[in-house]
Amino acid sequence: MIRYVKANRKVAEFLNLTAKRSKLPDGNYILYRLDLTAFGSLVNIMSIIAQIGGVGLTSAQCRDEQKGITNTILPAPTDERFIIGGNASDSDQSDGSSDESDSEEEEAGLGENNEEDAADGDDSNNDKEEE
Repeated sequence: MIRYVKANRKVAEFLNLTAKRSKLPDGNYILYRLDLTAFGSLVNIMSIIAQIGGVGLTSAQCRDEQKGITNTILPAPTDERFIIGGNASDSDQSDGSSDESDSEEEEAGLGENNEEDAADGDDSNNDKEEE
């Protein structure tokens, strides 16, 4: 039986519960099942959990999450308000265009300092920094 829900930071902020609920080592939060009533009737708890990109937990699973024994990966939320990271930006850009440019930069090696380039004597990244 689901007693707790692991959810991301945006869900906890939306519910104004960041100071009242346990923050996990991975930055996510443990919410009580009743916290989800803000999204509708708990008869629909599974669809609410999908909407917020959460995971239902038993008491034992919750304890293991808090102790760092387990780290359940959260699914992507179906509600865009709760998407974190590369899936959508905080500026309500929901077309995914930023994802494409990020992946192109990574493929070209532009998104990160590449230690292998430095070891090979490639100073192209250093030239950009000096300008």
